[in-house]
Amino acid sequence: MVFFSKHYTEAGVAVQLQAVIDDALKDITGPPVILCIGSDRHVLDCFGPLTGSMLNQAGISVPVYGDLDHPLHASNIPRELRLIQEAHHDRFEIAIDASVGTEVEIGTIKVRRGPVLPAKAVGKRLPAVGELAITGVVGVRQNQRTARPITYGSLAHVYHMAYLVSQALIHWDATRCGNKWS
Repeated sequence: MVFFSKHYTEAGVAVQLQAVIDDALKDITGPPVILCIGSDRHVLDCFGPLTGSMLNQAGISVPVYGDLDHPLHASNIPRELRLIQEAHHDRFEIAIDASVGTEVEIGTIKVRRGPVLPAKAVGKRLPAVGELAITGVVGVRQNQRTARPITYGSLAHVYHMAYLVSQALIHWDATRCGNKWS
């Protein structure tokens, strides 16, 4: 169930996104792991890695996997996910990934309980990732029979969504998390 769905240009979206993330994470009992999924080689699929880079540059106090230098993508996610889960057994996972939707949804940030299904938009079957899904709609859903990568679109949408999501998580880390897990 999606409990947040707002275009990044809507008035007040930053504060609303922060409140939703604060509420979604209020009952976790240990530090989460943030998994930022996507590719650094496809502009529209870099939403996750760009968000991960922003989080790492800010020095967030919880582990962040997947950034522009070391992305979690279709080729490495089964292996990397296994290693991450071994290193952070039983941690709450926040998954961040690009998604597709309708043309009017492009630029929409969505938050919901449950996993993301990486590479679903291009017809691949990869392991489900996360317990809280944060997605950014970057392109238009294609016909599943002819699923192919989306090769056009605006980096501006991706950047602004990544910035808002990273700022909301940085805010959560500073106000709710801080040194709580030490």
